[in-house]
Amino acid sequence: MRLSTKQKKVKILEIFASSFGLSVDSACKIVDISRNTFYNWLKEDQKFKETYEALGESILDLAEASLIKQIQEKNTTATIFYLKTKGKKRGYIEQENVLRVNTNLQEMETKSDEELEAILNRKV
Repeated sequence: MRLSTKQKKVKILEIFASSFGLSVDSACKIVDISRNTFYNWLKEDQKFKETYEALGESILDLAEASLIKQIQEKNTTATIFYLKTKGKKRGYIEQENVLRVNTNLQEMETKSDEELEAILNRKV
């Protein structure tokens, strides 16, 4: 029995709800539609799009709850991750060292290997 478009939309949303964000490609194969069809549904059917996005938010809520639980269990990695992502305003960021190199290629081509190595090893 072939499913109607409406039935396929319901089915694919059920798959996403029960699989915690199975890939679009895998879900489309199960429902026997193309990825293009899925993305067209997102563009053309506001209710379908809103339901799909709400499922994504639910999965994100679940992941955040799991992260908080890990922090409560004194998981150092989870704590560090949380502080790096949510604690930036309080200074919990990693310093990024950026090497600034003269990008004039013609000038760089005239330098010896030793000079290039010295540039790369120079402290910023």
